[in-house]
Amino acid sequence: MPHGGSRRTATMADTKLADRSSSIAGIAETGETPSLTRNRRLRAGAAPLLSAAFLALILVTWDLLTRFGIVSGFILAAPVDVVAALVESVTSGQLWPHLWATATETLLGFAISLVAAVVIGSLFALSPVIRRAIYPYIVASQTFPKVAVAPLVVAAFGYGLAPKAVLAVLLAFFPILVNTIAGLTEISDDEIDLFRSMRASK
Repeated sequence: MPHGGSRRTATMADTKLADRSSSIAGIAETGETPSLTRNRRLRAGAAPLLSAAFLALILVTWDLLTRFGIVSGFILAAPVDVVAALVESVTSGQLWPHLWATATETLLGFAISLVAAVVIGSLFALSPVIRRAIYPYIVASQTFPKVAVAPLVVAAFGYGLAPKAVLAVLLAFFPILVNTIAGLTEISDDEIDLFRSMRASK
């Protein structure tokens, strides 16, 4: 009996030692204690709840502002009225033609912006001289407010699809161009050497 008890005690001690060793190994690997990991998981789980609570607060505040007449219903409709109008426009089919027109104009402008920005951004990345000569003027053009440019675009292209697509291009072109230049110019020399060793072209 004493021998059996000593073996059980030794086994329990070995188990505790193994658990402690695994905990130490986990801390060494991640740099975090179990309590820190648990707190991080709790914070990550609380983020969606806080987001939902913030949205609910906005909706309640919105409803109270319109319900008590703090903001005129002509300026800001109540949330219930907005939802009712949306449901009515969807069920009656009134929304779909306008949605299709907006989607067409947006996608057309984005497609033109994407092609133009990638081509010009690639040219700027390949030729720093051209980039230094032209890029400052493109940046300066962004100082003009698009609201001020819109009447000029309408006067030049009329009221059809073209002016709306042009405005979409003006809005989308510059961000795509900047990201294209940044992505192509920030490639490391090691990556360039790797592709050259694989006989890749420009």
